[in-house]
Amino acid sequence: MDLPPGYDRLIVNGLALEVASDFGVVPPASVAAAYLSAKNNLKRLNAPMPIMSMPAGLVTSGGGRYDINSDT
Repeated sequence: MDLPPGYDRLIVNGLALEVASDFGVVPPASVAAAYLSAKNNLKRLNAPMPIMSMPAGLVTSGGGRYDINSDT
């Protein structure tokens, strides 16, 4: 399966955390830190982009264009 960058790190470290108890092993703190780092990176990358808007006073009824000569 071909996944976007970053997902493989999340899956591998998450799986390591999940199966560690099945094998009677305590996972190293570095694995938990790598998992949280990958998770936070993917959340940040997949966050919706904010939509830019104009203040109500700057939008004009004449097509929404600003005229530098008349300051309207």
